[in-house]
Amino acid sequence: MAYVAAQLGIRDVACLADYAARPATAWEHAAEIRRIYGYRDFTDPAESFRLVRWLYTRAWLSSEQPSVLFDLATARLVERQVLLPGVSILARLVAGIRERANARLYRKLAGMPSAEQRDQLKELLVVPAGARRSALDRLRRGPTQSTAAGLLEALRRLNDARALGVSEVDLSGIPAGRLRVLARYASSARAQVFQRMPAERGMATLLALACALQATAGRRAGRSGHAAHRSVSTRGEPGEAAAAAATHHR
Repeated sequence: MAYVAAQLGIRDVACLADYAARPATAWEHAAEIRRIYGYRDFTDPAESFRLVRWLYTRAWLSSEQPSVLFDLATARLVERQVLLPGVSILARLVAGIRERANARLYRKLAGMPSAEQRDQLKELLVVPAGARRSALDRLRRGPTQSTAAGLLEALRRLNDARALGVSEVDLSGIPAGRLRVLARYASSARAQVFQRMPAERGMATLLALACALQATAGRRAGRSGHAAHRSVSTRGEPGEAAAAAATHHR
């Protein structure tokens, strides 16, 4: 108390006991401090709108975690001289905005495939009679050996991925980073996880995964072909793999 009094030039510290006698004094002084130093309240409509718009743009374009968005929002408020709200208030705002951005992403992606493409994507989760794995599991597991058999498996995988027809879907309006994160999550999720998702999120996740699988299947088939070609060249035998690769490229 004495330290604060010295800063304010108050000689008689005892008079500070009367400060709380009038409740409005503290509010008036706080308003005066904000006015003098140019601070704005968090509930200011203009600042609130700018913050929400800024957060939503980041949430839509990137996949930053809530804690990262919270820290970035705090730094932005401090920089713009906006009085910080309670932690729970800002945390709820960040969570709500991320949910809105995610809902928009799922809605847009789920509406892109045709009815036929949606049926094909759903079939990925079905385990055929007598089989142990779904088509989704088979597509996610690429060849592990650079042999003739591995090349044939890579080509079959590429054909299966292309048969989904997702290359016709225009994803230009979707942030690439969001698609990568969604596909990365889907690449390790079990079929039961997809089935428990809300319809729009499940279809959006399947579409992102199918597009990623088609791209990676093509690259892996190319790498397997080059590796098999080197192996064939070393042995001096044309082999089944070279013939299959030639047929595929034609």
